[in-house]
Amino acid sequence: MNNNGSKLVSVIIPTKNPKKEMLMKCLNSIFSQTYSNFEIIIVDGSIKKPEIFKDIKDIRYIKQKHKHVSGARQDGLDAAKGKYVVGLDSDCIAEPDWIEKIINTFDEKNKEVFVIGRSLSMTESLVETNLQKEYDNWINHVTCNLNQKRFSITIDSKNYGFVTEYGKKIGFDESLVSGEDFDFATRARRKG
Repeated sequence: MNNNGSKLVSVIIPTKNPKKEMLMKCLNSIFSQTYSNFEIIIVDGSIKKPEIFKDIKDIRYIKQKHKHVSGARQDGLDAAKGKYVVGLDSDCIAEPDWIEKIINTFDEKNKEVFVIGRSLSMTESLVETNLQKEYDNWINHVTCNLNQKRFSITIDSKNYGFVTEYGKKIGFDESLVSGEDFDFATRARRKG
């Protein structure tokens, strides 16, 4: 483990009309992390605040200001107080060491990187499982080589991380209906 051990991490979770059972699985996976210094920022795009949020403690609830999921990601980024931002979707479940693994990827010398993690389908639907495999294959091939290391040139916005200061320089384009992750990565590459 490198020296990131005590720095605050902002966990951004966009949602809209969440299903209680799935959202609780997601949140419980965050509350069970091996890394304990984090804030959870829920950015909700529901028209009316769902009842579930009245009962959940230890989260920062933000009513989504911008349109689309890209706007929710930007609203969360704007609110982030942590040294690092990690994000996942509200229908995802994180491994117990998810935050720790992501932030241990960063070092003080190179802050201008982002990290993506693998995503596995939780469904038994053959169609959804195959779609996830094809998406993972695409993510693994959208890369470039630099200084004898392989780098992704996109992010998967359902499982990502970056240094907050760096992410705020790039930002998510809240006008996009989808593809905000690819757009984020493209603009990050242009900035070096």
